[in-house]
Amino acid sequence: MSLIRFITSISLILLLPSAAHAKGEEGSAIAGLLILILIGYIIYQLIKKVSKKSEEPVSKNVSAQRTSEEEEQIKKNFAEKMFKKVAELDPIPTIKSTLPLQKGETCHLLLESCEVEEIKEVTTSVKYSVPQMRLGKGMFTWRIGEAHYDKQKEIKSVPIGKGTVYLTNKRIIFEGGVKNIVIPFSHILKANTAILNNLFYFERTKGGIISLTLKDSDDFLTFIAFYQKIRSEIEKARTQA
Repeated sequence: MSLIRFITSISLILLLPSAAHAKGEEGSAIAGLLILILIGYIIYQLIKKVSKKSEEPVSKNVSAQRTSEEEEQIKKNFAEKMFKKVAELDPIPTIKSTLPLQKGETCHLLLESCEVEEIKEVTTSVKYSVPQMRLGKGMFTWRIGEAHYDKQKEIKSVPIGKGTVYLTNKRIIFEGGVKNIVIPFSHILKANTAILNNLFYFERTKGGIISLTLKDSDDFLTFIAFYQKIRSEIEKARTQA
């Protein structure tokens, strides 16, 4: 209980009996004082509510602004690290792997504990129930009309599982989970990143979107740097041919 509410309550308790027994001018004065106390308390509560409401949006805006500024700083730091990392990949290092590589294909990167999901559009059939009327318990149910089905499309995220991702000069290869996934660079239409979630996802010419979540920020930075460097080398070789 606030101090103002406490004082108001005590004042009313002390003055109400006096007002009940007082007569003439004394009674009017006490009644007037009670009215003033009540009015003051009501005004105080109204001011308190208005000030509280005015402070809430400000605090929310400050919090949102702070979050936005932090995200921008994280992205800026990531871009700086990326520039340095890509500059170090000259030439791009190669590693040995047990993968069945194609002719002219070399493996450049291997990262473990990667989670892969497949995001695709799925068509499902929805059955609509027909109206029913039951005549009584244990008796026949009469159906009016016919049942029919309708096709609906929805986007679903299907977890593939956790495994190892390889990056070669021609493909992205994932081994593990419920199935292996192989994506040639020529089948990638668009690639994007979610830096705060260590997430790399790309749209394919066929089969929907694949999202790849790296183990931590270091693996994420390494994968993106290698990917960008390899793609830039492929583009350079294409223009020179």
